[in-house]
Amino acid sequence: MHYGSEKEAEEKWHRRCKRINFSDLLVIGVDQNLCTKNDMASFSNLPYKKKIFFSSKVVHHNGIVFMKEYANCNNVGDAYHEAHVFYKYLLKYASSQKWI
Repeated sequence: MHYGSEKEAEEKWHRRCKRINFSDLLVIGVDQNLCTKNDMASFSNLPYKKKIFFSSKVVHHNGIVFMKEYANCNNVGDAYHEAHVFYKYLLKYASSQKWI
C-alpha cells in the first residue's frame, strides 16, 4: 500500500467512489471460471447500455462477443496478458454500438 494508514486508504476510496458516473459505466464480462451460457444470458440482461462479454463460445445474446482466437478453449485468455486481443474486439464492438 502506498498510503500512510488504513484510514487514509479508506478516505481515498470513498472520494474516488463519488466520481463514478453510474449512468455511463462500461460493464465487462469474460468467459472464465466455469462460466455457463446461462451466466452469459444473465449478463446480457443486465440493465446497462454499455456492456460487453468476451466469450470463447458462439452465444447469440446482446453484448456477447465471440473471440475466434479462443474457439478451441474452454474460456477466453487472460485479459491482462493478452490485452491487445481484447482491445481489438472492444474497439470493433464499441464502434458498432456507436459508443465511440
